[in-house]
Amino acid sequence: MGLIGLAVAGFFSGLYLAKEDPMPMGWDTPRYLGQTTFVAERGLAGVPDELPPPVKTLDSRAAGFPVIALTLSGLFGTNTFTMAVVMPIAAAMAVALATGALFSFSLNRPPWEMGLAALVVGLSPAIIRLMAPETYTDNLFALAVFTAALVPLLSALREERGLAASVLLLAAGGLAHPSFLAIFLMILLLVALAYIPRSWSVWRSHETPLLSTPSARLGMVAAAAAGLTGAALSGLLSATPDAPKLTRGELSKKLREDLPLYVFPLTLPLAALGLGSLAARARGRGGLGTGRNGPERFAAGFLVRLSLAWALVVGIGVLLFALGRLSPAHRFLAFLLPLPVLVGLGLRAAARGLCASGRRRAGAVVFAAGLAGLTALGFWAYYLNIPHQRGIEWLETPKVQEAATAAAYLEEVGVPPNEPVVFVVDDLGANPLSYVPEMAYILRSGLPAERIEHAYFYVGDPDRYLMGEPTYRPRPRTYNTNVDRFWPAVRRLLPQQPVALLLSSFNLAYGEYVGAHPERIAGPNLAVLSGPLPSEPITPPVIPNGPRSWIRGAAILGATAVVLTAIGLAWGLALLPRRLRPFETLGLAPALGIGFLILGGVVMDALGVRLGGAGGAATIAAVAATGAIAAWVRVRRAGRQGLDVEPAVQR
Repeated sequence: MGLIGLAVAGFFSGLYLAKEDPMPMGWDTPRYLGQTTFVAERGLAGVPDELPPPVKTLDSRAAGFPVIALTLSGLFGTNTFTMAVVMPIAAAMAVALATGALFSFSLNRPPWEMGLAALVVGLSPAIIRLMAPETYTDNLFALAVFTAALVPLLSALREERGLAASVLLLAAGGLAHPSFLAIFLMILLLVALAYIPRSWSVWRSHETPLLSTPSARLGMVAAAAAGLTGAALSGLLSATPDAPKLTRGELSKKLREDLPLYVFPLTLPLAALGLGSLAARARGRGGLGTGRNGPERFAAGFLVRLSLAWALVVGIGVLLFALGRLSPAHRFLAFLLPLPVLVGLGLRAAARGLCASGRRRAGAVVFAAGLAGLTALGFWAYYLNIPHQRGIEWLETPKVQEAATAAAYLEEVGVPPNEPVVFVVDDLGANPLSYVPEMAYILRSGLPAERIEHAYFYVGDPDRYLMGEPTYRPRPRTYNTNVDRFWPAVRRLLPQQPVALLLSSFNLAYGEYVGAHPERIAGPNLAVLSGPLPSEPITPPVIPNGPRSWIRGAAILGATAVVLTAIGLAWGLALLPRRLRPFETLGLAPALGIGFLILGGVVMDALGVRLGGAGGAATIAAVAATGAIAAWVRVRRAGRQGLDVEPAVQR
């Protein structure tokens, strides 16, 4: 398990090793960091509902990235920028290992097959697409936790232990990404519908009580997870589920660029072969896991239904986009985790078919060549297609430094935190609709919370701002549309004569302006368009950044994996079903660690503990200790009742 985790981590760390600037990547990362600033200072319920343009906040997404980043940075004594580098890689490892554990547990496969399944998923286009270019960290957290939840859920469907663990994990994933939870619950409800004939049969024959049938248990788990998530969102976070708004042009562009990554002419036939092998395994007599190999047949049938329901929901999402709705089709495709799992099963089935016909050497060659080919496709997607064809947005040190210098200037000259400040930014590239908001998010990531709420953005030329007029340009065609998003809010501020700042990395007009007005320079790469000047030039403050060496980055990534695994092992021994083997419990542990750290962070925040610094370390200690106590109680109870202690607990 450690070697597989190391392979996945090494694969995704390569882009950072080639980058000299130690800053995190991803279009979405600055937005996560801005929300984390609010949570650190005000708690989970302190993320405001609205901010000045570009867009509103995602206050319902405060329990994913902010909780994990603040608690781990508090434990390690580092900053959230460093954790923004490490956490997506750790989450990708967690998804891969949890998927391998699900495969192994369901079909009773040996450890090496679990490892291969984890490797195929970890290097798959689905995980790569969640990693870059946007870096959807909350989606990775949710996917890891949802995948782990399927293991106790399958156990519960076989009338064994697992209901509580599956509900808690689904709720944790919902707190990380409520929209993903809605999609996942839709998948589970479709699986419940598919089980209605079997459930009706075993209930009518008095084999199983009504509430113990698969359909009833799936419905109960979905309802409980939705209720628990909704209660936590409204009662503890004071938030309602929301999602970012994108234009149809932007959604079309993302889908068009994503489609080649999945290599559907190759992956779909392999996935169909894998689905066929699962369906063949699910055939045979026996009720809910009775008879010879009954549990494995039932599990195979569950995976078939789950895969088909998952594909159907993804297909509906893509179809809605094709029909003109603003459905994020590219996100639905990236969420299709059964695709790489079925591709791996299809490759395995092809190799086994050759071996069964007596061509063992040919089967081994096909299997090895297939794994090498899938790895090569992953390398092509992550290291060639995305960086060179689409580009990866990195948080740039100069931009973060200038934002921090601006905050130092405002503090030095005594501008109250509740007074508006206008930043004059501009973008002359081909897509200002995307890049100007990105500049706003990067700038906010370097400001304190009270400044973020009152930071406004004027798009265009500094001289036209001083004239009180918007800046319109004929090209690109979306430039003026973008100006109209920001100008109304700024126009309302002009009678107040707010402080207005010009930063070198955010506006190409900086050089021309300071050349004509050198007296308005207030610090390195900072000019004051309107407002007081400091008595002395501002000294740039120290800013947070990512790991400054690969050794430090590897150490923090390793420590993150260890902490999440330790938390997950404790809770896994307390709640996971007895059928799990030790290596499967270990594979699930990182994902469980993510889930229970999110739940524990929400509880600690509700008790008034701030999650940064010492509060973050205390939160991790409390979550781990509570899980260890719960595991100890389970072992003691099993001993007192004279029951066999589960194999994973024994080990």
